[in-house]
Amino acid sequence: MKLKKVAAVFFAFTTLFVAVPVAEGRASPASAALAFAIAAAPVAAILRDAARRGLTDKKLEKAVNPVVVILPAFSAGFLAEVLDIWLGDPLNIFLMLLNAAVAASVVGLPFMFYRIGLREAEAPEAEERELTPEERYALRERMQRRINRWRVAAFGRIYLTPRARRREYSGDGD
Repeated sequence: MKLKKVAAVFFAFTTLFVAVPVAEGRASPASAALAFAIAAAPVAAILRDAARRGLTDKKLEKAVNPVVVILPAFSAGFLAEVLDIWLGDPLNIFLMLLNAAVAASVVGLPFMFYRIGLREAEAPEAEERELTPEERYALRERMQRRINRWRVAAFGRIYLTPRARRREYSGDGD
């Protein structure tokens, strides 16, 4: 997956999703062009960053997953419609806030998904090689800490009494 292919797919999807509301008469070409520019900005920045980092094809596939490309393209059509409605009544505060929220999500979500994918792509286990015992141990510890954070976030802290700790009772009703 080369950067040029990713860019071509993004621009094709964005053009399609922006052209449909214009063809159906739900958006003007001016609002469609503005929505296209808003949706293209984060993807252009992401692709420029990926090119600067010199990511290999395998790491590029992990970092720039389909959500990074398709989500802004899909949202651009909705943004074009909402921008067209707002341009008809620019003093409507509800439409102004709706546009701000949609534009923020169109710009922010691809960056968030790119950072998540980039973290996965740069992890030592992303390389197709056998991990050393130290790396395997560090990976297992990191995953266990992540699971513990999720468990605490979902269920809160589970405190054991000293007696239960002595019996090594985990609370799962063995």
